[in-house]
Amino acid sequence: MERALVIDAVGESTANGKEPDKVASVVLHALTSRSPRPRYLAGRQAKLISRLRKFPPEGLFDKGLRRRFGLVTA
Repeated sequence: MERALVIDAVGESTANGKEPDKVASVVLHALTSRSPRPRYLAGRQAKLISRLRKFPPEGLFDKGLRRRFGLVTA
């Protein structure tokens, strides 16, 4: 049951994600950079989540992700 919820949530996020050409542009930049970074983000939502992740404790952030994917346990 939980697996189906995650698959549905990931499918929804994929359907509403960045266009493939935008992601390809970020990948191309990463591949051709003289000084590549360990991580590249494509899209506003990815950048927002990356910034928000720095503030709460890891457990609280994970709880929010579980809630987003409908995996909150009692």
